[in-house]
Amino acid sequence: MLAMKEKSVAIPQKQLQTKLPLLGYGLMLAGLVFPIVLLGGISWLIYYRNSNDLYLKNHLKYIKRTTIIGAYLFAVALLLNSLFIGYFLIFPVWLWCIYRFLRGFLLCLFNGLPYGKKNYG
Repeated sequence: MLAMKEKSVAIPQKQLQTKLPLLGYGLMLAGLVFPIVLLGGISWLIYYRNSNDLYLKNHLKYIKRTTIIGAYLFAVALLLNSLFIGYFLIFPVWLWCIYRFLRGFLLCLFNGLPYGKKNYG
């Protein structure tokens, strides 16, 4: 019988770097539903923060800004719960975060940048 050799498939570094932000967006979107997954997304941001790739840095900046602004707005909404105003702010903040993460995910999927040039490559 003929022995079959397994071939390893090498993924080009540029292709890997352009699809790497998809993982971050996926973790952050899942973190909006399951908060424990948000810790995975934040640790992903910390791990890749010193990357030299412009494409990855651009998306990391977008994810980081969305996460920080969303956390601040959510904290303000929680503080305003005592005045019964916060109940009306939590849902729009959640929707805004979903919109930003989906926008970044789709831009990454089609090789776009959230800031600067519209197409990468």
